[in-house]
Amino acid sequence: MGRQKMMELLRETLFSPGKAAEKLLATDFRADALWMVLILMGVMNALVHGLSMYLSPIPDGAVVPTLFLSPLLFGFASVLSLVAMVYLLFWLGQMLQGQAALKDILVLVAWVQVLRLLAQVLGTVAVFFIPALGGLAMLVATVWGIVILVVFINKAHRFSNPFKGLGVLIGAMLGMVIGLSILFGALGASTAGVA
Repeated sequence: MGRQKMMELLRETLFSPGKAAEKLLATDFRADALWMVLILMGVMNALVHGLSMYLSPIPDGAVVPTLFLSPLLFGFASVLSLVAMVYLLFWLGQMLQGQAALKDILVLVAWVQVLRLLAQVLGTVAVFFIPALGGLAMLVATVWGIVILVVFINKAHRFSNPFKGLGVLIGAMLGMVIGLSILFGALGASTAGVA
């Protein structure tokens, strides 16, 4: 996909997400390449998180989960949560008579993660220079990202009711949080004070 098509897809995703989803679903991407993109986004997410921690350190005495203090652990959690998200969106959609193939969900989640990473980088830079504006921009990007993902889920599963897509997303997020909590609880990840 060339630069011009990428920019057009970016614009459509922001302003006409249904049309962008149709284009992504109609494009024949290789599944292994999509998985690699998804894993790369998890790793890049951890790097940006580490950079934001460096630029805006956690205040002394703050109690935070160990997960957020270790870039390696955060990267592992990011990759794991993205893979879990793909499967949960697929399975939960199927339970509601959705028609998406796993690859359909994969391409849409991978693209949303590319956009999320871009927003995260821009937000981190903005927070560093203009903290109030950067925080507001990140909030708007998060909310609009959820809207885009719900539209993408509806398009992939061919739901006629938009609330089905929202339900699938909420269910997937809850499943992911519970699963990761159990996993990291079993591994002994805990909260720690920052000294």
